[in-house]
Formats: sequence, C-alpha cells, structure tokens
Amino acid sequence: MAVDLDRSGTLHINEAVLKGVAAGTAQVADAPITAQALYGLGVFQILELSILWIAADAREMERLHESICTLQGRLEAGDTVPPASSRPLLFQPMEKDPTVFGEHLRIVQRLSEKDAFIIVTCPQALEQDVPMAGKSEQAVRTLSVGEEHRLEELTGWMSDAGYEFGVEVYSQGEAALRGGILDCWPPGSPRPVRIEFFGDEIDSIRLFDD
Repeated sequence: MAVDLDRSGTLHINEAVLKGVAAGTAQVADAPITAQALYGLGVFQILELSILWIAADAREMERLHESICTLQGRLEAGDTVPPASSRPLLFQPMEKDPTVFGEHLRIVQRLSEKDAFIIVTCPQALEQDVPMAGKSEQAVRTLSVGEEHRLEELTGWMSDAGYEFGVEVYSQGEAALRGGILDCWPPGSPRPVRIEFFGDEIDSIRLFDD
C-alpha cells in the first residue's frame, strides 16, 4: 500500500507518491474512504502543503471529512500532528444556506494566511462563486459601539448582502428591526446579535442571552 500507519502513530507514504503530489496533483480511484483519509492526512503531514481534496460527490465529501477528523483525533492523542487550527475544512454546496456561506468566508480568509490546511470539497461546491482572497472584507461589515450609522443605509446594505428581514430572528441570515433595536444573526455566528441605537449612534452590541 502507498500509505500506512504504524503502531507508534507515525504515517509512512511511498516516496514516489509524495513526488507526484508535490508536483501538483494526484488521483485516488476506487479506494475506501478510510484509506483516502489516511492518504490525504499523511501527505499533508509530510509535505506541509495545503491540500484541496475533491470527493466524487457531496455524500463522499462528508464521509471523507469525518474520517479525516477522526483519524487526526487519533494522531493528536500522540502529539504527532499540528494543532486543531489545521483540521480539515469543509467547502460544501451552499444551496442558499447562510451557515454554509459563513463557512465559505472563513475558508477564504484562511486562504489569505500562510498556514497549510486541508479543504475537502466536491464538484458541485466548486461551481459556486465566493469572494476573492483578500477581498472578502467587502462581504463583511464591522460595527463598534460609539460609531454612527444611518439605520436606513445599514439595513439596505444588509438586504443587499442577503439578510432576510422579518418580525423576529430565528436562523442565520435573518434580521429584524424594531425602532432603534436591530437584531441579526450573522452567517457563522453561534448566536444572534442585538445592536441598540441611540439616534444614529450605536449604544450597545451584544449576543443574545448575554
């Protein structure tokens, strides 16, 4: 086999395989998911290069991502792999899901950094448009207490960015405005955010239940 895991938790990969991957691309055909995960993680460890792993479809993508995370957890127990910041990222089909869009923004941000990591994806996901690395800030707006913002302009920007306004906020990508209180649930955030205005000035910003 081109890759194996010894009892000490060390991955070994055939040198010819490594040369092929370092040259640019490699293809794994008809291999079990666990073997693919072992191969991908082994190459990542040894070459210390970012890897884009394209699974056959969305179902295989999810299984492969889960398998890599499980295997990496085993190796982390023996301190043989990098920290959790290098764990594989899932670039999945968005299907207008704001949660997934938030994940895409985080991946774009990671691409602008120097750390190596693994992205697991599938052909359907690669057909999607995402902000260019270095320009993702155009899809993000940062607000701070004490700043002044016209609510009409701010909510207009949010609508253009994809927020759906309603009476209350129930899921990511939704927002609600009542007087000087703006509730929103940013993509990727664990909880909604409440922004309270005094006139045009932001008086407070807090997560729900804080």
